[in-house]
Amino acid sequence: MTETILDNIIHLKERCNSLLDEFGADLGLSSRESALLLSLEEYEEINSNSLSERMNLSASRISRIVDRLIQKGYLHRRPAEDDRRYIEISLTVKGMEAKKKIAEVKKICEDKIRSKINAGDIETVKKALNILLHSME
Repeated sequence: MTETILDNIIHLKERCNSLLDEFGADLGLSSRESALLLSLEEYEEINSNSLSERMNLSASRISRIVDRLIQKGYLHRRPAEDDRRYIEISLTVKGMEAKKKIAEVKKICEDKIRSKINAGDIETVKKALNILLHSME
């Protein structure tokens, strides 16, 4: 059976997520939790609706992930000053440290990929990936 483009994308995602899962297990994080931490800037405060849009996940899914990360001490939640119906989410110090460690694992994965690709082909691969990404919009 010939693998499709989508099959290859899924395999690549699974391999990268397995690295994040392996490392995240040491921190008690799933790949989605790791991705959420990576999506936040240090000292950024964001509401859950904006975070949901940023991560392209439903508000209820984001809420569950955020709740778990708060319980684990990686995120802080506080009511927004201008409208107490909304909450602002931010990284705790523990969350910032975890984000740095996860970014290191991401870099290791990136370096592994780059080491197997001819330097002249890296731009071609990046362009092809962007074409694939934009084809799904």
